[in-house]
Amino acid sequence: MQKLLLSIGIPTYNGSKHIKEALDSIVAQIKGIEQEIEIVISDNASTDETPQIIKEYQSQYPIIRYFRNEENLGFDKNVDLLFKRAQGKYVWLLSDDDTLEKNSISVLLNKLTEYKNTSVVFLNYAECDINMKEYPHRQRADIYQDIYCENGDIFFQRSKFLFGLISSLVIETEAWNQSDVAKYIGGGFVHVGVLVEILQNHSALIISDKLVNLRTPETGNERWRPHGYSATLQPGFELVKIFKGMKDLGYEKKTYTYLIDNMYRANLKTILCVNLYGVNNKKEIAVNMIKSYGRYPTFWLIHLPFLLTPHIVFKMLRRIKHFLNNSINKK
Repeated sequence: MQKLLLSIGIPTYNGSKHIKEALDSIVAQIKGIEQEIEIVISDNASTDETPQIIKEYQSQYPIIRYFRNEENLGFDKNVDLLFKRAQGKYVWLLSDDDTLEKNSISVLLNKLTEYKNTSVVFLNYAECDINMKEYPHRQRADIYQDIYCENGDIFFQRSKFLFGLISSLVIETEAWNQSDVAKYIGGGFVHVGVLVEILQNHSALIISDKLVNLRTPETGNERWRPHGYSATLQPGFELVKIFKGMKDLGYEKKTYTYLIDNMYRANLKTILCVNLYGVNNKKEIAVNMIKSYGRYPTFWLIHLPFLLTPHIVFKMLRRIKHFLNNSINKK
């Protein structure tokens, strides 16, 4: 039996709210290419209606392969299981609350055929609200042309820090399985860690066409912060660990410095956001933040003081801002 070219891998946990949209966006474009692709779903022991929904789709679409873990193994292990279960040469990771753009699969298959030796493909994405309506003004950086990247330094410098979204990543199955995956389990960014490992000595392709529709966190999508607002700081520390480790993997200094600088620039905004809603474990966060950003002088002057400021101060400032805005609007 000829090996499939592509597995679309969906890690899910209690995804019943949006997973139908994700599946519909795939099956609407599989006619004529059923022999080249499969859909692999790894369910992390969902307690909602996710299993029933998937079984309904399975009865109509035999290319869907469904696996349900006996217990919730966490995001990282569930993603790793997708690669172990996949039969395709490549795995296109897709979050259960994102969707694929029309004809995106055929565009990708053509690119994979053209760039046969590429181990990683990054797909640009559209930023959408909770109802999947695209924002007229993009909030993040954009990419305007396809870029073939001979190495990881080129990829990480040219992908404009957009590679963290799993739905935008297509990764060679064998390259993933040969990586030191266990090293990155538990931090919530196993896909970024393995990406760094793979691109030490493999090439990548950046596709500028927006082939994925992202349901953004700014729209109140709680999937981005399942454990509360304070948890949004912790993933940043994990990413910085990964980026600092790039030095030992032979990456150029300007590559990992660029990535860590990006994390630092976003840190203050995150502090202001979480402090507005209250943070209980400030001591632990402060320790991790010092390890991550202590080399920046402005960290000690601005970031750390803002973190340690009582959240009641931010709540008061927010109320004053609302009061002033309302007063101005009434005039």
